Amino acid sequence: MYTQSTDYDALYAGVFAIIILAMYAILFAIMITAYVVQAIPLYKMAKKMGRQHAWLAWIPVGNMYIMYAIPNKPFDLFKGKIHFEERYKAFIWSIAVTWGGAILVWIGSIFAYIPLIGILVLIGMYLIDIALYVFIFIMHYPMYKDIYDTFMPDKNNVAMAVLSLFVPIVAIVMLWIAASKEPVQYVEQSNYN
Repeated sequence: MYTQSTDYDALYAGVFAIIILAMYAILFAIMITAYVVQAIPLYKMAKKMGRQHAWLAWIPVGNMYIMYAIPNKPFDLFKGKIHFEERYKAFIWSIAVTWGGAILVWIGSIFAYIPLIGILVLIGMYLIDIALYVFIFIMHYPMYKDIYDTFMPDKNNVAMAVLSLFVPIVAIVMLWIAASKEPVQYVEQSNYN
């Protein structure tokens, strides 16, 4: 039997579906715009530094490689306690740990619903997630700072690198500012010898 409430239910469902699709379309447009807005300065800086594969700034994961590769200096963590003479090795290490941790979390999600064991697995997954976030922040801080130092040496680069980790718009603005400048020459310090 045909009722008026069925028509309203279908109308509400249709309007709700249109609103959800519009929200996804807007979110997708914002994501693409943010990606392009970040790729442009990365590409410019890679070209200025003479990187052969500057076009990787437009490719997912490749853009992260470009961010590691832009500076002409070794990649150091913890004041040189962890040292990568070739910056691409720091990128590979970063990707391996990040993806390895994500795979562990994914595998853990398979076992998360087993009684008793599942609680331990969930705790382990949360700890891995936290460790991954800390690892990403530790790796990205010198990445941002080295880029900023390469194009605009300033005592505020430490603060800007930290802000770039927590406020993505700061990273994008700083990358645009850096891309508008010419790189400065890196002078190797004696503690690397």
